[in-house]
Amino acid sequence: MREHNYAYIFGGAIGDALLGAHLGRSLAEAQPGARLTLITTRENPFLRDLLKPLTFVRLLEMPKGRLRSWAMLPFFRAYHLVFSEPLSAPIPLWWRILARALTARPGSVEVHCVGKSDTVLFPCAKSIVYDCRTDNVFDLPPKILVAWGLPSVSLTPHLEASLYGPLEQVAERYLLFHFSAPSMRRSVPIAHAREILALVQSAFPAYDLVLTCTAADRLRTEKIGQGYSIRILEDLPAAALVRTIRNASAYVGVDTGVTHLSCHICTPCVVLGNRSNPCWLPYYAPKAEILFESRRCGCHGDKTGDCTEETPEGSVYRCLFDISAERVTHALHELLSIDRGVGK
Repeated sequence: MREHNYAYIFGGAIGDALLGAHLGRSLAEAQPGARLTLITTRENPFLRDLLKPLTFVRLLEMPKGRLRSWAMLPFFRAYHLVFSEPLSAPIPLWWRILARALTARPGSVEVHCVGKSDTVLFPCAKSIVYDCRTDNVFDLPPKILVAWGLPSVSLTPHLEASLYGPLEQVAERYLLFHFSAPSMRRSVPIAHAREILALVQSAFPAYDLVLTCTAADRLRTEKIGQGYSIRILEDLPAAALVRTIRNASAYVGVDTGVTHLSCHICTPCVVLGNRSNPCWLPYYAPKAEILFESRRCGCHGDKTGDCTEETPEGSVYRCLFDISAERVTHALHELLSIDRGVGK
């Protein structure tokens, strides 16, 4: 059998990288020895740390502004390529340039994953059309493999935490929280996050509370935790974050890459979700309770719709804003009761 090169282009987000890793593991199962090249258009030390232990993928950083990225283009061999088209924006020009370079030679196969039926399809590429309102992007790998001419393989997204070293002993028993996303719309406002912490601390006095955040979110995270006995972990490297998540009794977080990481590690997770982009919610996770509030939600499921709650910090999705602290606490009770058998 002729050996092929396989590649996945993405913008550099953690969730996208985990989808690529899931595809890479599926590819290695379908064609033993195959390795997926994850091509990111940003430089990201966190992803280097995260993906390094995984033998079935390799990371290639190709930011548009780096001369070396352009110099590499003429030397690409024929690739079987895939990327997922953005839901609410055109395909970035740099992605198009990379796709042309990767698939210019005979034997190449280009696959686009398209989440909206009204998207203009490219005649030069195969298209996998999914419904962004009802389907999940982590179910796409079997279809991508078939489009590449390989057997369909269906696996549950998973990341082996033992690859990242011994467990991180932050405290004897702790609950881990991540309240901030890259955009305020998907973040929990400070006042509401404090309500959640107050009720959780009252309901689970035997557990320490630990909050993770980026350096950019340090100030708002300190305000969230002010007056509580908490520990803040800022900008952890990927390996340390994996160990910290794995050792937590449970995790509570907004719909972001850190939450997908927690779901891949199979730590019990309460996901503070929204319905703007449900195809990215971690329904694949066996130990996840995904929360959102439908009553005032105006999301259409494709990043459109009127679902805005104005707060002192900016606009937030109402379906996220309306999740009560009581629902979060109840979900934690359920998950900790189920998971009690593992000794946490």
